[in-house]
Amino acid sequence: MTSVVATHNTIDGDGGRGFGGARDGPTALRETTDDGHIRNRGAQGHASLRVLLEAECGRPFLLDRPIKVGGEDLDGMVRESDVPILVDFYADWCGPCKIMAPVLDALASDRVGEILVAKIDTDANPRVSGSLGIRGIPTLILFRGGSEVARKTGAVPRNVLEEMLGE
Repeated sequence: MTSVVATHNTIDGDGGRGFGGARDGPTALRETTDDGHIRNRGAQGHASLRVLLEAECGRPFLLDRPIKVGGEDLDGMVRESDVPILVDFYADWCGPCKIMAPVLDALASDRVGEILVAKIDTDANPRVSGSLGIRGIPTLILFRGGSEVARKTGAVPRNVLEEMLGE
């Protein structure tokens, strides 16, 4: 039996729900195979919602809320994901980004198993923002099958996000 374990960053006082409910995310995912070999899968390994992840502390790694990821994880997530990934490019100081946070929380919760909602802090990851041509925030990009399929900039209502997912 193969098991996958997520180790995550220090949990803050609000139960690990950082900005807008985003999970601080795993620092690493390790896969132990039947023969005892351990493979590091990196944070991109959590993109497959078919694998039930459990943190070393025994708590499940929840995919029912946006997951905060680093820019270095995005390529792997997009390439390896079995499900569409909606990425919110945001900044902590951004008012419209804060408005979008509860909308994305609800979307992730309502569509668990169907999509993965991720968040990337543009201030902490300027290279990724530049390479994807992010000119304003929030920018929401939908990736499906390893490619960008839709993009919206600015705060948008839930129905616009649902339309993006339907494309």
